[in-house]
Amino acid sequence: MKLFRLFILVICFFVLVTSFLKLTVVETFIFTLSLVLLVQGAFASFAMLYSFFCLGNLKKVMPPDTLVGSDTNKFSLIVPLKNEAKVIGETLRAMTKIKYPKSLYEVLVVVRVDDILTIKAVERAIEKMSLGVDLPDIKLIKIDGEPINKAYSLNQAFLHASGDIISVFDAEDSPSKHILKAVDQTFLQTKVDVVQAGVQLINVASRWFSALNCLEYYFWFKSILPLMASLGANPLGGNTVFFKKQVLNSIGGWDENCLTEDADIGIRAVAAGFKTKMIYLENLATLEETPQNEAAFIRQRSRWDQGYLQVLLKGDWLKLPSLKQQFLSFYLLCQFLIHQFVVLSMISLPLVSLVTKVPLWLALFSWLPAYFLALQIGLYFIGLADLKKHYHLKFKKSLYLYLILSYIPYQLMLSLASFRAVFRQLFGLLNWEKTHHFNLHRQLKLAS
Repeated sequence: MKLFRLFILVICFFVLVTSFLKLTVVETFIFTLSLVLLVQGAFASFAMLYSFFCLGNLKKVMPPDTLVGSDTNKFSLIVPLKNEAKVIGETLRAMTKIKYPKSLYEVLVVVRVDDILTIKAVERAIEKMSLGVDLPDIKLIKIDGEPINKAYSLNQAFLHASGDIISVFDAEDSPSKHILKAVDQTFLQTKVDVVQAGVQLINVASRWFSALNCLEYYFWFKSILPLMASLGANPLGGNTVFFKKQVLNSIGGWDENCLTEDADIGIRAVAAGFKTKMIYLENLATLEETPQNEAAFIRQRSRWDQGYLQVLLKGDWLKLPSLKQQFLSFYLLCQFLIHQFVVLSMISLPLVSLVTKVPLWLALFSWLPAYFLALQIGLYFIGLADLKKHYHLKFKKSLYLYLILSYIPYQLMLSLASFRAVFRQLFGLLNWEKTHHFNLHRQLKLAS
């Protein structure tokens, strides 16, 4: 009800302002769109800049000194798989190289019983690694039943977890060697219940959209999420997230009917009174790859958008303790719809201005959001250079030009994914659309 009253107050404000300015219906439309775009552009730009140029803000999400204290918590790392024979061997090898006592973490690999190729790949990887090497306990858990999705696999694996801390990693993940030490110290020194660490796509030059996809992740984890955390909202990602075992027991695990089980469980955990924290350092980020092609990207983003819509309609975000948390969660869950609105408005505003005679001040005002768009593209240039430095990437200088040329097509592709998500939700299409992996990030790392 508080959010509804806030919405009514905003509408009344617009009515009063447009009445005072004596605007026509068309002028009111242009003014309203311009103002909304201006506010959204300003906030989005501020979020990208929040910790990118302010080390003080970034320090707030840095983990505690990982050299202090002994290792105490035992971790259960869950890796749900489906048709991942190509990548799981490298992922398991990366997990065995984590610098943490092998007796204090286990890897739970969850595979459906009919996924024969992936099961054989897991067994081969375990057999090769077990020759004279100190390994953590790696358990292959074969499951059956429905629904066929990630949340069901996570709940089944949780039944076998012996750790104090339960974590989720994806099939293609390359976790940092220091991630468990950093998370262990975070739990010990900050007294939180859930920790989200960074994730970074790094194959910037694989496809025309790969650089923009990688930069989305970079600014999201390095700057936008720290801002949201400072405001009281800390949305969780699908992997490199760590839960105390009692959190999952208390809230009943992951929702098996939701396509974004990560966003859902994060909201439910906070609504139940548990504290979350984000930590970030480039060298702690889990490395991943972008989707292989446009179709895979659209399917992946559609699944996320549809999942956010499910969580929005489910309404657990209304149970959050404060109005600010409710508003921020509503804003984050609506991001894909806001993006649709922004893209359509950026297209429609110039067209309306061309065919309609409006006051000069309003015409100038309608172009202000474009300055924030130019600023964000400029920040992407800086972000790409930063990625190159931190992850020792090699790519042609022409990639900076491709950022400009591909920016609008990339936004349109995001819009197509959002339209598809709404269509699927309206027609009850809830099947999990698998994103296939090809070790593109590992090939790039070897090449550099």
